[in-house]
Amino acid sequence: MLGAGALWTALPRMPREVPVALVAMAIAFQLRGSSEFAAKGPPRAADVMVPLGLPRGGILVAREDSAHYTAISAEVAKRATSEWLFVWHDSPEIYFLTGMRNPTRTLFEAFSDPAGQTAEAVERILRDKNVGVVVLTRRETAARPMPAELRRWIEREYPSVVWVGATEVRGRAVVR
Repeated sequence: MLGAGALWTALPRMPREVPVALVAMAIAFQLRGSSEFAAKGPPRAADVMVPLGLPRGGILVAREDSAHYTAISAEVAKRATSEWLFVWHDSPEIYFLTGMRNPTRTLFEAFSDPAGQTAEAVERILRDKNVGVVVLTRRETAARPMPAELRRWIEREYPSVVWVGATEVRGRAVVR
């Protein structure tokens, strides 16, 4: 309380509405939070965290993450035609969880050589390794956006597509 009082006196004068609004918001959030806690009870770890349901999982993750990665792994397995998988962008956990190999040796695009991430370079690698499935993740958070010509090539070469949340899984052959 003494620290708050000292800080308060050190601040420049402000309109009365500002501190009144801050106190009102703090009370409103406290009332909202306490009513939810009373209605639901305290959260239990079993309601929030579950084992990752994959052979290479074995860790506790959020229920949503377990469902997400399990679905991605299943869709990758349906479309795989070789041991190779290409993931754009920055999701090395997908290689690990599916047990498939990365043809580019790049785990995080931010740390890779931009020359190796050109459309021509990636297309050549995917053709040479006979990659049958491509996973495209979180375009909005990419360190480097996917070249438009590479995106068009992937859409043309990998026409089978399924969305798992915001993750796009594409394959060469149409899966029924």
